Amino acid sequence: MPRIHRPQPHFQNGRDFLKAQGRWDWAVGNPPFSQFRAFLQKAMQVADNVVFIGLAPAWFVRDRQEDMRQARFAPVELCALPIAPDWPQFGIEVTAGWPRRGWQGGTATSVSSRNRPDDARDRALGAKAGPRRPEPSGSITGHAFT
Repeated sequence: MPRIHRPQPHFQNGRDFLKAQGRWDWAVGNPPFSQFRAFLQKAMQVADNVVFIGLAPAWFVRDRQEDMRQARFAPVELCALPIAPDWPQFGIEVTAGWPRRGWQGGTATSVSSRNRPDDARDRALGAKAGPRRPEPSGSITGHAFT
């Protein structure tokens, strides 16, 4: 069973992820956009797999790409997540990004099943449904964001 670091949010109970000590298989979080780079750097120091939620462009900033390269991380998958209808809609995808230490394969891109064109909202707008991929097995190493 993988060990997962489950700290309190970085701003509660005097705990600060950026000061965390130890090693974990996974670091999972939703870091503040203004501190995304610092959180990513720290996560790559303490874990072999990182899953962060953030805006899609957060993964393509040159400095962050260089940080991942130097830490020997590469993105395994970027998954577009659903945005609640009552949240502000600003045209940039919210994604779950999964970089892994030592990854040398390509980067898969996926769309959460709730974002697919077969959603009622998109059907109402006239979008055509695409092929559905199989649902995940639920394994932590499988697609966790569907």
